[in-house]
Amino acid sequence: MDIKTLDDIKNLRESYEFEAKIAAGRDGDGELPNSVWETYSAMANTSGGTIVLGIKENRDGSLEGNGIKNTTKVLSDFWNIINNKNKVSVCLLNDDSINLVDMGSERSLIVIKVPRANRRSRPVFLNGNPLGNTYRRNNDGDFEIDDQEVKRMMADSVNDTRDDSILKNFSMNDFDLPSISAYRNEFRSTDNTHPWLSENDKQLLINLGAWRNDRETKEDGPTLAGILMFGKWRSILEAVPTYNVDYRDLTGSPDRWSDRVIPNGTWSGNLYDFARKVYPKLTSDLKLPFQIKGGKQRIDVTPVHEALREALINSLIHTDYSVSGGIVILKKDDGFSFTNPGGLRLPREQVMRGGRSDCRNLQLQVMFQLIGSGDKAGSGIPRILSAWSSQHWTKPLLNESVQPESVSLEMHMVGMFPDMTMQSLRNKLGNKLDALEDIDRMFLAIAEYEGEIHNRRLQQTFDNEHPRAITDRLNRLVDRGLLIRQWNSSWTTYQVADGRKAITPLHVSTVQANTTKRRKEVRSKAVDTPPSLFDLPDAKMASVKGPMPIASPEYVAEQTKLPTSNIQHPTLDIQHGSPSSPLPQQVEADLTTFLNTKATEEKILQAAQDYISLGALAQLLGRNPEALRLRYITQMVTSGILELKYPDKPKHPRQAYRARKTQS
Repeated sequence: MDIKTLDDIKNLRESYEFEAKIAAGRDGDGELPNSVWETYSAMANTSGGTIVLGIKENRDGSLEGNGIKNTTKVLSDFWNIINNKNKVSVCLLNDDSINLVDMGSERSLIVIKVPRANRRSRPVFLNGNPLGNTYRRNNDGDFEIDDQEVKRMMADSVNDTRDDSILKNFSMNDFDLPSISAYRNEFRSTDNTHPWLSENDKQLLINLGAWRNDRETKEDGPTLAGILMFGKWRSILEAVPTYNVDYRDLTGSPDRWSDRVIPNGTWSGNLYDFARKVYPKLTSDLKLPFQIKGGKQRIDVTPVHEALREALINSLIHTDYSVSGGIVILKKDDGFSFTNPGGLRLPREQVMRGGRSDCRNLQLQVMFQLIGSGDKAGSGIPRILSAWSSQHWTKPLLNESVQPESVSLEMHMVGMFPDMTMQSLRNKLGNKLDALEDIDRMFLAIAEYEGEIHNRRLQQTFDNEHPRAITDRLNRLVDRGLLIRQWNSSWTTYQVADGRKAITPLHVSTVQANTTKRRKEVRSKAVDTPPSLFDLPDAKMASVKGPMPIASPEYVAEQTKLPTSNIQHPTLDIQHGSPSSPLPQQVEADLTTFLNTKATEEKILQAAQDYISLGALAQLLGRNPEALRLRYITQMVTSGILELKYPDKPKHPRQAYRARKTQS
């Protein structure tokens, strides 16, 4: 986004990739603040961002400040320091990275656009030493990362692949021979003329990169890739203590899995066998079209099958196995979720476009490619997007987290929002929906379905819309009273406004009183209430396992134009302060949503009997970490029912949460 006016800067407030610093100095005319370098390091090591000198952000999100008078001196100091390697490890900027915004009275704002550092340039650190001087950025601002993560970033920067290292004191006894035999058979079915098929097991492993001889050191033995792919479970754990793979089938109930695949001693636990076990489970409920290839052979694999296989293999070959957390794959009523430790090696936008590949585990990638899986041309995500688009399902979302460092791919098999969502939206906003453009109704529908939205989330779905245009639409919806803006630390989220609030306070107050009492007791038993939009998938969305009905975006937009003739708006008996008829359906729905929000909080309290990280909590509940933090965790900490492991350092990289113990 080009920053030329103050309005452009205000729009940057939509994302945590923005930082404003007053930079006034002692005389008020301008001075480069030392904290700018921590922010530079943090942004460069995360997703990039924009630093604005000459203003500050207030807690309510408003901007305050008059700019900088002595811009020449501030810029001179900035360029001198950023080009001094004893102060900053690398300069990522050029003349086009900085511009001035005139504030009048001979004062200007200095706008610095910081790009995401490429893998070779990371970590971007300060004071000549990466340990203790490297920063990353999360929703709460800049935080110093620990030495272990710095070392992982350094390893990523110098190694094209992380899986070709030779494991000392490992041997052929550490391989699971049935896994190698099964791989050989699958390899043969893919290419039965390949010359490697005639080799013995050890030579096959050498050809695959699963066993290596180092010509310089004369070391000889299994590689990390070989043990991960074909090793025995205990051997894998000796090589990678943090190794874990986990598949859960949550269809029918998001609280309890109906099927699970984890290493448990009954199978090898290696990546090849995990993929073989999980892929059929992912695709077991997909409906196969009856197609004939060349008039002879039936086609049993659709683009959706291929997309799920690509997502599965991508999660295995791009994982940083030195990061704790493990690979977690979830099958849910409305789609799939793939989460793996380790950040993206390329910017998210580049990954979504495709055309480039920078795989963290090249040997694993080759092994899967030889049996028809794991694309090398950088077309994996575009292929997934194409398959989902062909079914008119919602666009898959690729998210990157830094605490803990992980990547998640959410693939929802819904081509329309559930009737429950649309009815709830109609109940809240009534006929105000009818005068809106289709895209505005889509914004509101997403906000209602997911609980909240923000600019970066919408950019993933509406990639043809400029971020500024998205911000303008959000602001108009706020101005019209359809969305409520909420400042969340360093960025902005929006929730659907409820036009019925004026009729519900008497009923809500009763529910709230009971809920407050329940929260104070911090009971471990969850409230038995029906599923809400934001806690559990709507059971009515999928009466059978498998894809949702196909619907085009135009059809989705049309669903927001539900007739209003059958919608009853309750009346309030002002004199007696109660409804003039039994509790209206709309109010019941509102109270149910209110109760279920509290039910989710109690599920969090159950899981947090001992300190637990946000990432682990999100995986346990099957929720997006960002949404979980914004919608629940922050409020629960503020209200005192959750306590921080590091209360004096809210931004601590190993922050964890625990239910506050009640006083007996």
